[in-house]
Amino acid sequence: MAPKQPKKIVVRRQLRNCPDCGYRDGFHLMFQKAPGGLAAFLVCPKCGERYDIGLRIPPAEEQRP
Repeated sequence: MAPKQPKKIVVRRQLRNCPDCGYRDGFHLMFQKAPGGLAAFLVCPKCGERYDIGLRIPPAEEQRP
């Protein structure tokens, strides 16, 4: 079975409570390789649901000696 895709959500003012289970103490942060860098997702520590808020991180410049 393929893993579930993160649910896309919009952060209006703040996002602290899990929309699925109601957990009220914030989220964990998860990173996944994506075209052009990394995608960051929020993960509920109680129910494990993942949320995509559209945060993308470009790759860091390669450091050369």
